[in-house]
Amino acid sequence: MILPKFYNILSGFCILIIFLLMSCREGYAFNIQHEHPRLINRALLQGIEKDRNKNNIAKQIRKDAKFNLPTPESELFVNGGGNSQIIKMFGIAYLIEGKDKYYHKAKTFIEYMLSVAVEKTDYQIISHLEALAYYYDMFYDVLEDEEKDKLKIEIFDRIKLLQNKKKGLLNYGGSHFHYTNRMVVIASLSIFEGDSEMESIINTAYQNMISGFVPFFKFLSEDDGGFHMGWEYSRYYIKGICEFFDVWRNATGEDLFAENQWLNKTFYFLLYGMRDDKTNWGTGDNHARHAGSIEKIIFQKLAMEYNNGYAQYAALDFEKKRRGWPSTEELFYDLFWKDESVQAVALENLPLVKPFERAGAYIFKEGWEGQNVTALFKNTPTYFFNHAHRDANHFEIWFKDDLAIDSGFYDAYWSSHWFNYYIRTVAHNTVTIFDPQERLADWDKIESNDGGQLFSQTHFAQPHNVAHLQNGMFNIAETKLIEDNENYALAVGDATRAYSAHKCELFKRHFLWLKKVENWDHPIIVVFDQVVSTKPEFEKRWLLHSIHKPEVKDNVITIKNGGGKLWNYIIQPQEFAVDVIGGKGREFEVNGINYPVQKSIHGGVEKAGAWRVELTQKTPAKAVNFLNVLVPTEKKTKKPPMIERISNGVRIENWSVVFENDRLNVETK
Repeated sequence: MILPKFYNILSGFCILIIFLLMSCREGYAFNIQHEHPRLINRALLQGIEKDRNKNNIAKQIRKDAKFNLPTPESELFVNGGGNSQIIKMFGIAYLIEGKDKYYHKAKTFIEYMLSVAVEKTDYQIISHLEALAYYYDMFYDVLEDEEKDKLKIEIFDRIKLLQNKKKGLLNYGGSHFHYTNRMVVIASLSIFEGDSEMESIINTAYQNMISGFVPFFKFLSEDDGGFHMGWEYSRYYIKGICEFFDVWRNATGEDLFAENQWLNKTFYFLLYGMRDDKTNWGTGDNHARHAGSIEKIIFQKLAMEYNNGYAQYAALDFEKKRRGWPSTEELFYDLFWKDESVQAVALENLPLVKPFERAGAYIFKEGWEGQNVTALFKNTPTYFFNHAHRDANHFEIWFKDDLAIDSGFYDAYWSSHWFNYYIRTVAHNTVTIFDPQERLADWDKIESNDGGQLFSQTHFAQPHNVAHLQNGMFNIAETKLIEDNENYALAVGDATRAYSAHKCELFKRHFLWLKKVENWDHPIIVVFDQVVSTKPEFEKRWLLHSIHKPEVKDNVITIKNGGGKLWNYIIQPQEFAVDVIGGKGREFEVNGINYPVQKSIHGGVEKAGAWRVELTQKTPAKAVNFLNVLVPTEKKTKKPPMIERISNGVRIENWSVVFENDRLNVETK
């Protein structure tokens, strides 16, 4: 029977083809170009003379390469990409002019770097590896065979070192595995010549990115662009993904940007994370909190890849307000990651209330132009440890400067200040429930009992992949944007599971943003909290942090900073006590012990704050409600709006806010 046999053969052949197509991402099937440089866009460089703007950028890079000779002792950065930026500067100058003097400068720097290299951390290894990869790739045509062989050994040894340090480069969604896998791909691409071992290394690291980190980030960001780490680390991760996608396309032709349209949405998370003074919200580990060239670089790239006019507008706004000359790094990305043809679109039509649900960040803005009141309500639904804080149901308020702040400072990962204050609940504008016998985690580094939210009892336990994010095992909170209309917006966060069940039965926070208030020029915020502990003696403390010492008079707390002022009206509990903690030697105090900031090479300590208010109910009770009205205004404002306590709520000018039937009812005359 020939016909059935033919169909069997044809069927088997089709199955084989389908299998090969499905498995091409699971095995090596990449068409890596043979020419160098392959890590950068060669086509763009070849046409640079015809583009006046690009040509001017290239001229400035060449000018830096001619006159800004690096002194290795001062230019050698052990962390970050400082080394590679120097090499890229010389490389661009060499590729455009073809003059060997740039090669000799780069070679001198590389030789010095290798002679003094300290490679104890993965960041240090990555910094040197990136410089070596771009040196090999950009100067390939002028390198002697002996030097190429030596460089390949240097690169390969560091790749193996990273593999050993990171247990074979796991495909975890977070932590440093993103950096290591990305850099292994870049470095391997630079020296790949078809050998099977390097082929296997590229494939493994690529798969870890494509099936590990990228889906992890996508799950968190695909709906609205949000990311859980806060704004400083989010920008590094977004830039890292863009770098990985860009290098991969340059070397193989495969367009991962087109396959990952969700990446465009991350622009909005970075945009809404900036206040009007170009500073970021303080949540998560961060240093100076200033948005800057990294945001501009990312905005340009997303505008270029996705024709995002809003991103183009935001990038141009950075350029207009830049102080001083752009760095060599910024010039490099202006050359390759900037498309002048994308039409900028003003931000005025974007919504003023923006939820990032999986990140648990809800942003409320008064407007886009000028100095506007803006607030953050944060209640991340998933437990994370790395660079995340115990800050469920936390809020921040900004007007003309920081008013209600996220306190503490990122002096060092694992420092006493970091572990006992900065990442803890006590450093945030939320609620603590104090059990004097509680130990929040069985770790030697944790000395303080702040009465706050719980750590995972397994060291570093957190989600590592999409399955962990989906199965609920790390869920600790839930938030819903209940209403967003022309007059007000209301978000409700339940953070009960963020605390130990042995002390907390309920912590629900209602965050109300009144957009329009009669006889008042700015939004007003109402925060209503329901807190129930398992025992009445577990004291509930409502926290409010500031940079300068707050003034307390009767039921009004006043915070001033820069040109802004914040009045906080205590409505509930009616019988309350207010403790003001802070000042020299008490800035970061927990139960009588101060955990000061260690010296840091990073600026921004002035944003760490030094004061907090702790509001408590005088009479112990299992259930305590806190109702506070927060009024941001100009520092010079003398007369506040009309605010008065009513049954189960508060009246604010034309608004009445009442809690009844387990919900916050908001009505206006």
